[in-house]
Amino acid sequence: MTTTDTTYNGWTNYPTWAVALWIDNDEPLYRESRRRAKGIHKDAHACDGGAHVLADNAALSICENCSVLMTAACEPLQTPEEHEVSTLAKGLEAWLTEKAPELGGTVWADLLGHALAAVNWPEIAKHVLEELE
Repeated sequence: MTTTDTTYNGWTNYPTWAVALWIDNDEPLYRESRRRAKGIHKDAHACDGGAHVLADNAALSICENCSVLMTAACEPLQTPEEHEVSTLAKGLEAWLTEKAPELGGTVWADLLGHALAAVNWPEIAKHVLEELE
């Protein structure tokens, strides 16, 4: 059995590489992605390991100070770093998908949708966050 390597220039695949390349080389995309990353980084580390103020008494809750998903026993379900990556990945995906041109019901829309769905957003988010350090 042969496996096909779909990686591209060190990234998961071509769509991930292409989005990361544009984010790193287009000034407005670069600035906005870093602005978002800085805000998420600040929020994810707001509690600094101290007391958490939970939004409600459910078994799972959101910390009002840092937005990390917590258990009722005030234990984080994610590390601050995992929270940063997942939050930034979701934000970048929503932001850039929203910026995609409206192509209607066409073959071009299907191809663009397929490419955007193939992007490894957490990989891009991790790359953006690593550059903050």
